[in-house]
Amino acid sequence: WKLKKVKALHSLLYSKTINMRSIFIMAFMVIINLKLYSQLQEADSLIKLVEKTPGDTNRVNLLLKIADKIYFYKPDISLKYSTDALALSRELGYTKGILSALQVAGEGSRLVGDYPAALKFQLEALEFNRKLKNGNGEAGNLMFIGVIYMGLRAYREAISYLLQSNS
Repeated sequence: WKLKKVKALHSLLYSKTINMRSIFIMAFMVIINLKLYSQLQEADSLIKLVEKTPGDTNRVNLLLKIADKIYFYKPDISLKYSTDALALSRELGYTKGILSALQVAGEGSRLVGDYPAALKFQLEALEFNRKLKNGNGEAGNLMFIGVIYMGLRAYREAISYLLQSNS
């Protein structure tokens, strides 16, 4: 498939009907492919490392790094790592891990189309941030909840949460 891409790029670059739009699209595709490849490679390295890490906060942080690296590309797998991190964080009483895992699990759930689960994770994170008086975390949760409601086509609720996140 690499040879086909190279041939397609070569024919595009040397054809007489070349235009700037075609060049931009090809450059964009190359950059996206390189970014995806490097993130997946880094995630693979972290997966090998997490297998050797004991069940402590370091393991939680590695699980969250993996989940964060792949949630746009493989949201279902990201969801598994983030829920594993959430369970371990709760077991350890690791507040930072719980908050991060709730947020990543919420985004992973939204990306796989499980809006009720996404809402559950983000609302729990919001409650947690409010207890901790973490204004930035609260604003982020309010924004993500608004985005989830947009996906549910509940626009009034979406606008309400998005406006709260902005204030």
